[in-house]
Amino acid sequence: RRGAEVYHLKQWDAAGKFQSQEAAMSRRADAASAALFARAGGPHALYGRIFSDFFRFREDRPPLASALAALEQRRAADAANGRGQAVTIAAQVRHRTSCLHGHEKVALFAKEILRIRRRDPERSCEVLLATDRRATFAALERALGNECALHGVERNKSASHPGLFAEHGVDARETAAADLGLLSHADHLVGSWGSTFTILIQSLIANRFLQRDAATRGEAPTVVYCELDGCLRPLPLIANWHISLQNFPQVDLWV
Repeated sequence: RRGAEVYHLKQWDAAGKFQSQEAAMSRRADAASAALFARAGGPHALYGRIFSDFFRFREDRPPLASALAALEQRRAADAANGRGQAVTIAAQVRHRTSCLHGHEKVALFAKEILRIRRRDPERSCEVLLATDRRATFAALERALGNECALHGVERNKSASHPGLFAEHGVDARETAAADLGLLSHADHLVGSWGSTFTILIQSLIANRFLQRDAATRGEAPTVVYCELDGCLRPLPLIANWHISLQNFPQVDLWV
C-alpha cells in the first residue's frame, strides 16, 4: 500500500526501541523460531548479532581508539607479569534526572564490581565505565581503590547539548556511541535497571562471547541490574529470558 512503509517506520520510531530490544517474540515463537533463538544463544546474543551485522563502532578513531588502546596495554602488561587474562567488567551508570549528580549509585555499583572481581582474586581487574554524569568517574575510581583499573572514553571538555542534560547528561551523541563500543569488550556487566543502553551493551557482550573460539571463551557473561534501592542477583546472558519495556516506565523481567 502506498505510504505504508513510511507509516511503519514512524511506528518504529516511537515504539521500536522497546519492542526490538526485549525480543519478546521468543515467548510466543513457534517451534522453528524457538529453535533459532536456542541456536543463537538466546535473545541477548541474537539481538547483539543483528546489531553488529548492521552497525560498526569506529574503533580506529579517537576517542574510542584511545580507550581501547589503553585497555589492551593494561591487558598485555598483566599477561607479561604472569597474571593471566584480566577480568573485564563493564559498568553503565544511568541517572536520568538532574537531581542526581553522579555519586548516588557509586557504592552499589562498586560493591557488585568487586564481588565479580573477587571470584578469582588472582586475576587483575579492568572496569569500563559509561555514565551520563562526569562526576561518576572520580567517585567510582575512589570506591574501587587499588583493586581495579578504571577506563573510559575521554570526554570533550567543551561538549554541551542544551536541553538534554536532565535526561542524557552532557556527553550524548558521539561520546555515548563510543561508550557503547568500549563496554562491548567486557566479560560481565553491572548495568542500570530499565536502561536501553544497558540492554544493548549486554547484547553486544553476549554476541562477542559467542564469536570467540569455544576453547578460549572462559566464564559465560552475566549482568547485574542496579538502581538506587539495590541490585538484583546476577543473570546469565547466554540464556532465554528478557527485559520488557512495553509498559515503560514500568520495567518487567521475564525469566
